[in-house]
Amino acid sequence: MEQFLIFVLLSGGTYACSPVAETKCDFTEINHLPCSVILEGSVYIQVMTNASGHRVRCKKETPSGHNTVFSLKNGNVTIEKELKNRAQFFISNGTLKIINVERNDSGQYTVEIYGPTGVRIKFYTFNMNVKENVKEQSFPVMIVVCAALGVALLAVLCCFVCREVNRCKNSGSRI
Repeated sequence: MEQFLIFVLLSGGTYACSPVAETKCDFTEINHLPCSVILEGSVYIQVMTNASGHRVRCKKETPSGHNTVFSLKNGNVTIEKELKNRAQFFISNGTLKIINVERNDSGQYTVEIYGPTGVRIKFYTFNMNVKENVKEQSFPVMIVVCAALGVALLAVLCCFVCREVNRCKNSGSRI
């Protein structure tokens, strides 16, 4: 019994230390499903299979208009201020990586892709929804479960001590 309770407590501790989820959203095909991302996690958004030789611009819709997220022109990637330290665009596979996703990253994004001749070859929008981290929501529940297990373990220990004391009294030996 004691081993089981220790195992449960340790597995809860291991769960609490596990890494935050990574999400992959592929928009290389016609896909209008939202990109659901975990708060404080990472997301890989593939906007095309290979951006070499192309010009790409990604914007996020805001109440005041559109803010550029990143742009690719002549092989140079520019990440704008809001995501400067949290984003990276990989030209070789056309993927935008955002780390430490924040609530305000939710919203509608627009991607424009221009071919080598400057003609727009693709235009689409997608929604990114940032969801609460499940581990953060389950932490209070975990505290209650651990407290209950601790009380149960204490009760088992008290029963064991009382039984041993009674056994010693009945046999006439000292404790």
